[in-house]
Amino acid sequence: MKTKKKEINLRHIVLLAFFIIFSLSLIYKYVEWDTTKKLITQYNKNWSRELQILSDRGKEASDEAAIVKDLYTMIDNSKYTYEDMYNQFDKTTSSINLEINNTEGHLSTLKKNKNELDKLKVTANFLFGQRGNFVKDLINKLDTYYDLGIKNISSSLIRTYVYKSYFSTFKDFKIQTSFVQLAREDIEKNPSKYFSMLAPLEKYTKDDYKLEKEDEIKTLYPKSYEGIMRTVNYIRSYYSVTRDYVMGDLTSAEYKVSKLNEDNMNLNFDYSILFNEDNEQKRELNKEIISVLSDSIKDIKDYRDNKLNVNVLGQLDGWMEDVVLCKLYEYKSSYYYNLTNQYPKAKTVTDLIKELSTTDPKTDAIDSRFDKNVMIYHNDDKTIKFECKDKKNNKTYSYEWQK
Repeated sequence: MKTKKKEINLRHIVLLAFFIIFSLSLIYKYVEWDTTKKLITQYNKNWSRELQILSDRGKEASDEAAIVKDLYTMIDNSKYTYEDMYNQFDKTTSSINLEINNTEGHLSTLKKNKNELDKLKVTANFLFGQRGNFVKDLINKLDTYYDLGIKNISSSLIRTYVYKSYFSTFKDFKIQTSFVQLAREDIEKNPSKYFSMLAPLEKYTKDDYKLEKEDEIKTLYPKSYEGIMRTVNYIRSYYSVTRDYVMGDLTSAEYKVSKLNEDNMNLNFDYSILFNEDNEQKRELNKEIISVLSDSIKDIKDYRDNKLNVNVLGQLDGWMEDVVLCKLYEYKSSYYYNLTNQYPKAKTVTDLIKELSTTDPKTDAIDSRFDKNVMIYHNDDKTIKFECKDKKNNKTYSYEWQK
């Protein structure tokens, strides 16, 4: 009798253990399925936000490039008045301010996307096996992309402030040269006649004068900072000497002339450094971004091809990785140009992918698996245009370059 009861108790224990294990397996499968589903949703949501911002910025960038081009045309052409040139400087500054706002918006979006993705780590860290490892690895790679992207955009933001400081001081430098040309004949007879022209230059003589984001510029772009400050020092010296002369303080003016001459000599500087100081660092950073993005897309392709998207609770899919890959080809085309100083020559999507594959980092593992119907590509003598179609959400993201 006792033996029979023991057998019954043992059977109950085995059944209970089996039930617990079965229940835990179902719970795990649900957590795995739910976490993957949330990851797909977050992936698509994050990329939709970023691709839209980049698409909007692309349209404005063409206008900004045209404004800067017009400014240099005016500077080198004597038929334009000083008023025309100053107005174009103001347009350039407005354009740069818009770029700063857009860059800050992009940076904010990357940080938001990273924070929202990181919330999935809590449950993802408990997953295991092929599907669990896929989820964890993909989150880690996307996290790396956001870290690199935030670093890249942050430095680009400060570089835009470099441009703003450069064009601001350049405008004031042109005011000084305009003053010299207009006042040349009257400076001795009537020294104060045109002095009001120099009013915008007075700010450089203030003890608290600083460039916008000066500390960041000095840290990230020290050579650019040096070039801008050479112009600032010259303008400061010129204004100070001229003000003393106009006020009749000739002793002070003569005392400061040697410093003015020194600052004038220091204007002999290669100002092109302002536009290429961080090119090498940018190339390396862009290379890392291309690598980690292509790896993340490969993981999604492998996940689908290996049927890991099929779970006992249903099939999981809907990744917009081909739309992201379309944007990656546009990004890699920009990298290709910065590396070779040549625009891609390809006229078709297939030929473009082949041409881009001639440079590192390679994307061979995903090139042949790309849905080319997602992408419309146009390349002529004046423009290169990419259109990435999100068929599921009926959206198209456009990116256009002016050659």
